[in-house]
Amino acid sequence: MRVLLTGASGFIGGRILDALLRDGHRVVAVSRRKPSAASEQLRFLPKDFAESMDPADWVGAVQDIDVVINAVGILREHGRQRFESLHHRAPVALFEAAAASGVRRVVQVSALGADDEAATGYHLSKKAADDALLGMQVEGIVVQPSVVVGQGGAATAMFTTQARLPFIPVPGSGQQCMQPIHSDDLAELVVALATNDALANQYKGRRVAAVGPEPMSLRDFYARLRRTLGFESPARFINIPMWYMNMLAQAGRWVPGSPLEPDTLSMLERGTLAPVDDTRAILGREPRALETFFEPRAGDGP
Repeated sequence: MRVLLTGASGFIGGRILDALLRDGHRVVAVSRRKPSAASEQLRFLPKDFAESMDPADWVGAVQDIDVVINAVGILREHGRQRFESLHHRAPVALFEAAAASGVRRVVQVSALGADDEAATGYHLSKKAADDALLGMQVEGIVVQPSVVVGQGGAATAMFTTQARLPFIPVPGSGQQCMQPIHSDDLAELVVALATNDALANQYKGRRVAAVGPEPMSLRDFYARLRRTLGFESPARFINIPMWYMNMLAQAGRWVPGSPLEPDTLSMLERGTLAPVDDTRAILGREPRALETFFEPRAGDGP
């Protein structure tokens, strides 16, 4: 198939790009930076979502395209990179151009929590684009992953650094819920929905949860991740009172690149859980367990 992939140089988009090329699809990779992948099947189209918020900006890009996959996303706003433009206005412009040009299918990578209970700028902007897509005259599928873990991810680097500490700080009791999915499983799921007509017909017009095989608390996640990294000593935790976490989150608003600010703390507190049924059915197998995510590196362990 001829696939237009946005966010192709990002953590998730890069995994999707690799999976598409591995399966033999021809890909137009859209991003601000050139992806590291190299293939005769690949064409790079430099484009900034912050400057592409009108359907006319996408008319040339979607010509002769079978499927559009949007994998653009930011966790925090910075500079000209705003939720409203990158998560909402630019994607909707792309979706409208795709529908008008006869693109068969659009797959939107969103997030669990982008629903009627959304309260953060991240979730609300994702939901706005999701709703717009599912209301268009095109085969639209919205993929909503839980926490995505894999080599090369900024959040993954933070998690693994924390898991190696002698004492791991957790917000409050550390009982925040998550259902982490491996980045390669997410990519496989997205590509299957984008390129497998039978699956796409089954899930078109739907929101699809992309999750790991089982829910776990943040404390359980760190304990299991620590064992996976090769440490025999059990995880020990420092419970950070929520009043102090909220104070740190407020301060984090002014620290560029900080993963902690009020919205990210709010989303962590809300949790990201969903039934695994759709993920299992689309992959045709059980999604991989956390214990298989990483190989221990030299120097880890006791």
